[in-house]
Amino acid sequence: MQEPVKQNKKVRLQSLRRAPLREWLVVFTAFSCVVILFLGRMMIEAVRTDGTGLSIVILLVFCLAIIKNFLDVKYVDDQVRRADSQIDFLVDTNDLLAFLRTGHRSLFKDHLQNLYEMSKRDTELSQDNLVTIIQSKVYSRIRLMESAASILVTAGLIGTIVGLIGSVAGLDNVMSAIGKDQDQMLRGFRETISGMSTAFYTTLVGAALGGIGIRILTNVVESNAEFLVGHLAELTEVYIIPSLRASSKRAAKQRESEVL
Repeated sequence: MQEPVKQNKKVRLQSLRRAPLREWLVVFTAFSCVVILFLGRMMIEAVRTDGTGLSIVILLVFCLAIIKNFLDVKYVDDQVRRADSQIDFLVDTNDLLAFLRTGHRSLFKDHLQNLYEMSKRDTELSQDNLVTIIQSKVYSRIRLMESAASILVTAGLIGTIVGLIGSVAGLDNVMSAIGKDQDQMLRGFRETISGMSTAFYTTLVGAALGGIGIRILTNVVESNAEFLVGHLAELTEVYIIPSLRASSKRAAKQRESEVL
């Protein structure tokens, strides 16, 4: 038994006008260029002079966050492309059951599988609850990035506090050595300067990478995740729902006639 798919080969909705991975790469490249041009030297100096190692930790966390961010947007991009290729297959073959049996796993296929099972029992088919489930699945993958920016900014603030504590300790040594030990005074000044350097550099690195970079890239991923959910719902509403409703009503009438 074939389940027909609504024939509509007009404009392929929205997906051809949006490429999540390419959009993310453009934003990431632009951000990287800005950081290198305006903050590159200070970033290197931060790593070189920060005796606490917090600047290195912030950079490592940033790199891990970027990898996770890239994997998230690649997942979204893959799902958009799969949905487009699968709807093309459905329109060309006009056979939903064959697609459900042989199609590659994707959010779109899982969504159609659930709708098909629902259509067996509900002639007034609606995908609203299933769309909410898709949204939960997608956002469960990218939710970690919401915390990454805050972690980096917080690490920068911790570096500020640690640096200020070191500066206070250095000033204490300077005050204690005034008029007594010139070498101790010089050591105290160096500790003070080093502490201030740590305070400023860790704040800069944490704010630039976490407060700006990760948040911008996360917004790109979240925006494309919203697009993915809306796009799957739109494809389904345009190409699948009408046919499934009609098929469900025909099956219901057939069952009624058999009973009579």
